[in-house]
Amino acid sequence: MWIEVFVHKEKKGILDISKLASKRKLGFGKADKDHMLIKGETGEYTRLYDPLFPGMAMELKQDEATAELRLNFPAGSYDIDLFFLLTKDICEAVESKSFYIETVELSVEEAEELTEYYSDCSVEILKILSGQLRESKVTGLIIYTSFYPFVIGRKEADGFDNDIDKYALMINEAQRKDAVYSKCWSYIGGDRNFCVYEVKPDARNILPVHPVPFLGRSMPRRCEYYVDVPGIAFFRYSDFMKHFRPSSEKYDGASVIITPDSDELEDMRHVYGVDVASGRESQFRSRGKFIDWSGYHYGKIIRKGLQTKELNCFNHIAAYLHWCYSKGLLNRSFLREYSDFADILNDRNIDLRVYLKYRVANSGAIGAEMFTAEGRRFTEYYYVFGDDGYPADVDSAAFEFLGEEEYGTPEFKDEAYLFVPYTDEYRQMLFRRMDAALAKYRSLKAKQRRRDDRSYAIFDR
Repeated sequence: MWIEVFVHKEKKGILDISKLASKRKLGFGKADKDHMLIKGETGEYTRLYDPLFPGMAMELKQDEATAELRLNFPAGSYDIDLFFLLTKDICEAVESKSFYIETVELSVEEAEELTEYYSDCSVEILKILSGQLRESKVTGLIIYTSFYPFVIGRKEADGFDNDIDKYALMINEAQRKDAVYSKCWSYIGGDRNFCVYEVKPDARNILPVHPVPFLGRSMPRRCEYYVDVPGIAFFRYSDFMKHFRPSSEKYDGASVIITPDSDELEDMRHVYGVDVASGRESQFRSRGKFIDWSGYHYGKIIRKGLQTKELNCFNHIAAYLHWCYSKGLLNRSFLREYSDFADILNDRNIDLRVYLKYRVANSGAIGAEMFTAEGRRFTEYYYVFGDDGYPADVDSAAFEFLGEEEYGTPEFKDEAYLFVPYTDEYRQMLFRRMDAALAKYRSLKAKQRRRDDRSYAIFDR
């Protein structure tokens, strides 16, 4: 619903938008397919708006013969007044003494008189729309404003109570918030339909409370919804909102403003991160950062241009999980989620590394919550990078397996562990080192307990 005027240019050519805008100190831009403003650009419909009061915007469409100015309705009295002032500016620019509303020709002098009439019309339209919301005939109304769409719900309707200027102030306040609408893209077809909202870390993002694309899109009833934080992770929409919505700020009747912290997102991805491409359940229930991840080692292959197999990135990770299972250090939650893990270990025809890559969440990354209480404490003690610990044992096993000469091959670029074949002999080398580390760890714990017991005994006396 809008007011629309037409001005015949009498072949005066295309209007200079920046010149037209500067006369009223207006900003301009064009709307993208989601009705978001791209400032400083022009298009089929160019928006003109007041930067100090950007609630509603005028849309200008023109060709060589005609200029068409449009204002979405309902609108506040200020917006309507500005609309007809712009109408006069356009008429002046093309040296026309009249304009048309529908088929009625009106003189430039009549423009100001129309403000009061259309303000009254706006009030009546607002009453109708508010009534529909209060009677639950509709659940929300989308208003295409200057920068981002604004959705009016029942609470918003009660807030402005049929006053067009209160209504305009409400929209203006929302448009002036330092936040951006999340971009949205979707995939429909095949066995899966999904929709993804892009969110920027450390920024104020406007997201719908319920992830149904309401900006003119039609999505299948069965659809998966995700949030994409570029460079960090994909999340299920429900998980993302469950985490951030309690601290969010209201934007309109259907949306909230969320400001996710980068560090918080990094930790969160290990709890809720998912693989959108495959659609697999890949929640990795680890509180905090990964202890180790195949992707880190694959990055070395790419960066250094190593001529080795991608699966070799999983060698030491697969060996560690295999050994932990044999020692009872993997917890029930992990073994319930991957109920076939034991069968894989016992099947010589299946490569555990392939299973980790394609089946276990996040390509078999090592995280604290995969383990029992003892397994977690031992992993935190042993799986550390430095001169001691599991990574050092992986390197020493590579040296033992390959021999000094092959270990130092220049093409390995100091990453010999990525060239060791995943054989039973190699696994046994690693297992022996892990057995020794566990024995040492348990011995240290036993000594600590004895010292504690003696301390308590002295204290008791």
